[in-house]
Amino acid sequence: MVNLAQELSHIYWIGGSPCAGKTTIARKLAAEYGFTYYKCDDCYDDHMSRSTPDQQPNMYKIKDQTWNQVWSTQFCSLSVEEQIEDVIRVYEEQFSLILEDLLSRPKTTPILVEGAALLSNLVAPLLTDLNHAIWLVPTPEFQVEHYKKREWIHRILKEYRALKIQIENRREQEEAGVVGLFPSLRHAGQLNEIKVRQIERVLEGSLDFIERQIIDLKYLNPMEINDLNIYMDLGIKKGKFYKKKRSALIRIATSLCMI
Repeated sequence: MVNLAQELSHIYWIGGSPCAGKTTIARKLAAEYGFTYYKCDDCYDDHMSRSTPDQQPNMYKIKDQTWNQVWSTQFCSLSVEEQIEDVIRVYEEQFSLILEDLLSRPKTTPILVEGAALLSNLVAPLLTDLNHAIWLVPTPEFQVEHYKKREWIHRILKEYRALKIQIENRREQEEAGVVGLFPSLRHAGQLNEIKVRQIERVLEGSLDFIERQIIDLKYLNPMEINDLNIYMDLGIKKGKFYKKKRSALIRIATSLCMI
């Protein structure tokens, strides 16, 4: 019988919630000590493709869904407790695939594994040395501060421009009695309309005048405009510009239930 703990004794584990600093610390440790770095998030798509209805039923049911479909209004309508339970079930199933990967790799160098899927109750039984694992739990202030630096909000705002045009084009086609003018790779029309309405509501109701101008110029303008030109055009100082930009992104993320 295989002793999993012994087989994985060369593994170091960094778990914890998203936006806790896991990746930053893991990269520094891997660079300094020559560990092989295994980032769970980078293997997510591969794990999804390998999921089966028998072994990973929760992963399997969403394996062919887009992120828009995964984070649907149905999911967002669940209570926080139900959302957490859903995510934990996926993490538990993904962990079995993470173990498959690690067991297939050579043991010639220590491996540093990092990801939110490394739940403590799953990793702890596999430890031969308690110093081989750590879990990072950020303060709410740290997490909010670093969430706003991620590209998600920027991508959502830029996607909003395209979705708004998509909806206008679809309505024009419908009014002209034209169906399927261009081939569609996926059917997400209703979901996209909800996204556009919610983003419009956020832009119109949650930002002050300067914040809205900054967002319009920085993210909703088809032209690439650097920060210097924006705060010069708006006639505000650099410090105030970045303070307003930061507060606008936090308001948007908060209003869209991202933080």
